[in-house]
Amino acid sequence: MPQLNLTKGHGCGVDVLVVDAAPAVADEDFRLESLVRRLCDRRGPVGGEAVYFLDDVAAEPEIWCFGAEGGAVRGSAHGLGVVGRVLLDRRGVDEVVLRRADECHAVRRSDESPEGVKRVAIETSAIPSDTAWVQVGEIIPAFSERRPVTSVAVPEAQLVSIVGRYAEDELLELGRRVEADRAAFPTCPDVSFLMPLDDGGEVFVRTYEYGVGVTRSSAAGVVAARAVYSRLGVSGRMCQYSYVLRAGRCSLHCAWRTTRGFPI
Repeated sequence: MPQLNLTKGHGCGVDVLVVDAAPAVADEDFRLESLVRRLCDRRGPVGGEAVYFLDDVAAEPEIWCFGAEGGAVRGSAHGLGVVGRVLLDRRGVDEVVLRRADECHAVRRSDESPEGVKRVAIETSAIPSDTAWVQVGEIIPAFSERRPVTSVAVPEAQLVSIVGRYAEDELLELGRRVEADRAAFPTCPDVSFLMPLDDGGEVFVRTYEYGVGVTRSSAAGVVAARAVYSRLGVSGRMCQYSYVLRAGRCSLHCAWRTTRGFPI
């Protein structure tokens, strides 16, 4: 009977599964969509938000991500961190480069947390000043008739709205609307709500990840929210914030360059 080597891990509470096989290889012995659904089903023996298929043969390993519904998705930075940690430990190195479609991401060992958790650092792409910002604080009827939204790529496509009150039902509705309208949203963006909590530097972020749903935390959602906060002039680019996520609190460290006064 065919077998698969499976590893489960999590980044900031986002649990993902890593399968040591390319999707085409796994599909030869298992119906791929059915396999992914069974693995992600939390009523079953494993459960998780997504499955990462890993081809570990090349010097730069290649990965593919599939969401809990069985379809291909871009995946998340947390997932990259889990796959990277698997490879760092497996190869006994301090850095690996993961290839995902036409992108490459470096994952490096980082310092331990105060609680002794081994952490990794993920290098992501810069936000280009002209090509990344599509709509800025606009009403997009296909998204919402009343909720202004900013569209940005980090490089994953993101839609971010600043809200005065968080309503998860609304986030679910808008996320599902985006998923259902591929013609209006061909880049398959995630949807994030950002809500300022106080004047002391705390902001609340929730993200509906395309093909997954509302996640416990989203690195891309936090990065996009931070960039949008400055782009709309709400926050200065050097301000530091604590981000309140479902999985806990996190901080974000950005290297800033400016073109026309905007963060990139």
